[in-house]
Formats: sequence, structure tokens, C-alpha cells
Amino acid sequence: KLTKEKKRFNANTFTVLHGVDTDMFCKKPLYLPADIKNLKKPIIGYAGMIKSKLDLKLIKYIAKKRPDWSVVLIGALILRTVAQKKAWESLADKYKNVHLLGQKEIHMVPAYINSMDVTILPYDIEYEENTRMTVPLKFFEYLIMGKPIVSTNFANFSGVPAKYYEIGHDYADFVRKIEQSLKNDSPEKQRQRIECAKSNSLQKKIEQMLEYINAIRKNKRL
Repeated sequence: KLTKEKKRFNANTFTVLHGVDTDMFCKKPLYLPADIKNLKKPIIGYAGMIKSKLDLKLIKYIAKKRPDWSVVLIGALILRTVAQKKAWESLADKYKNVHLLGQKEIHMVPAYINSMDVTILPYDIEYEENTRMTVPLKFFEYLIMGKPIVSTNFANFSGVPAKYYEIGHDYADFVRKIEQSLKNDSPEKQRQRIECAKSNSLQKKIEQMLEYINAIRKNKRL
């Protein structure tokens, strides 16, 4: 949608989505971080900035419906108001199975994702920006680590086959899709996700950008 809007000003406008750092995320971590290694399994996790575009009510719903799951949120709280920040901070007090582990150094993120059994993209579908332009980098980071992904229905993951992720169309369906992902995951599915994600490496994205640039330069010479 962003590309379509900008083509009005310049016909040579193209979309190149995020590229994942395969060197960092393809290597299986050799350790488990201390603040996650002893948490009860299964671990349902999110790794990224915690902002207003996330659906706080969905997180509460998951925690309440499945108290036997550990719901882990990795990332800094970057919210618009003090009230919003307090609402997120109070999660761990209200729900003993919710764990806000804070912001981590980027080189540590793969170890946390590796500890998760199912990864989630709990974006608020009523937040306008999500339905217009959001395709998060963490989607590709989850994928390159072979993790099952359950997302709200907020975006089109542009060319990534639907078999590599699940969409929860409402809160109850979101929980069902997590349950199915826990039950149906396998080493072969993990391998397939990793292979799919490799086509979204940083190097592949650079090559794609150069193709667009070189085609434009060629047309101008003609």
C-alpha cells in the first residue's frame, strides 16, 4: 500500500521488504538465557518493541485461557502514555504466567527465540498503521529460526506461503492456532521454514534492490 501511494510521485518506486541477518539467526544458540531457561513449558513468545500497536487485550486473553503456558515478552516498553506503560507493566502482577523480560542486546535475541515453542505477532487489527503498512522484521526472524508463527490478521506477508504461519481471526481462534502449532510442529516443518526464510536474507534483499536500480539505469540509457 505504501508503494502504491508513493508511485503517484515517482513511477520508479518499489517495495523491498525486510532482510533477515542469516549469519546471526541461523546459528543455533549454545546456551539458554538465565531468565527464560527455567520457565514452564510451553513458552509462547514475542520478541520486539512493545508499542501501542500490540493488542494488550489479546495477551491477557491468552494468559487467562491457558494458565499452563508461559507467555514471554522480550522488548522495551515504548508506549505513548504513562497509563499505557503501567497497563503493560502490571501484566506480570495480574497473570503469574506472563513474563516481561525487558529489552535485550540484539546478539542475545536468537537465544530467546530459540527457547520459544511458538512465536506470536499479537498486533492490534484495529490500529490503523498495522492494516496499512506493517510487515515486521520479527516475522522473518521467527521464520529463519524455524519457529511456528501465529499472527493476528493484520498484514499480507508478501509472497511467503501461508503454510509457514497461522492466522488467528479472533482471540479464541488465536489460542486454537497456538494449540495446533504446538501439536503439529516437527523437525521437517522447522527445516522448511528456515529454507523459506533464506530467500529473505539481507544479501537477497540487496540483490533485489540492485536489480531495480540497474533496470532503471538501463532504461535511461536507452
